[in-house]
Amino acid sequence: MMEIKRIHHFRTVVEAGGLSKAAALLHLTPGALSKSIRQLEDETGQTLFHRVSRKLLLTDSGTHFYHASEALMLEYNRVLKALAHGTPKPAAALRIASFEVFTTHVLAAVVAALRVTVPLRVLELPVRRIGQAVANREADLGITYAPYPQRGLEFTPIGVAKFSIFARRGAFENTAFPDLPFALPTTAIDGSTAGLLGIDGWPYEQISRLVRFELTSLESALALARRGLCAVFIPRFVAAIYNRGLPRAAHLVARSSPPRMRRVEHPIYTVTRSEQSNDDHLNEFIERLVTIIARSPKLD
Repeated sequence: MMEIKRIHHFRTVVEAGGLSKAAALLHLTPGALSKSIRQLEDETGQTLFHRVSRKLLLTDSGTHFYHASEALMLEYNRVLKALAHGTPKPAAALRIASFEVFTTHVLAAVVAALRVTVPLRVLELPVRRIGQAVANREADLGITYAPYPQRGLEFTPIGVAKFSIFARRGAFENTAFPDLPFALPTTAIDGSTAGLLGIDGWPYEQISRLVRFELTSLESALALARRGLCAVFIPRFVAAIYNRGLPRAAHLVARSSPPRMRRVEHPIYTVTRSEQSNDDHLNEFIERLVTIIARSPKLD
């Protein structure tokens, strides 16, 4: 069974950028911290780091474990806070309906920014079902850039999804666009008012592309791109969040679009019921979501 302490040690090494810096932050000797990481690798059955020269670099398994363990550590910290402040009546869960672009990396960033962590119930749904879930009171809030208008729902613009072509740093530097292989999440969202054909928003009416991998999830496409096997077409804020905690050499960096391709931008909307009165927790969630989407961090 994995110990929370060792997961915390592992994440600190990643975020500090090295074993020595992490050991100083954790008030451990480098040897003790190295032993803790080895024990975690034994517990997971995975090699989480490999050593290049004097540096520790994340393996693919280590990168996946870093992202997957974020929600666990957030929940662990929430439990510790609850114990420290007694046992008040638990807050009602916020029920969020969206699709993978928002429910994977963006959601974790929003939760980490909340002043008070509240229980969340996340519904990852086909895009057409998001509004229905809010209308049917299965969810309190929907998030989408492919709205399907429906009576009784309000669609409030909160930002813009600005799409770019991304590939791993150093990959395909001398590859012309017609030969650039893409990974394509195959979820279709045609029929929305955004005029999109697929979840990645590629403007097929402007230009075609070479699709080498057709996948059921965006996360799988990102994993292939991180290994330098393909490019992806994603919102810039998703790439910025995804790059956090990764070595610079593994970052996804934006490539220039082909000359015939115009900028691709789609408004992002929250979906609520017309008669719905938002509570403080939901309002703060929306505020943090707006802030994260609006950030334009340096991507290279």
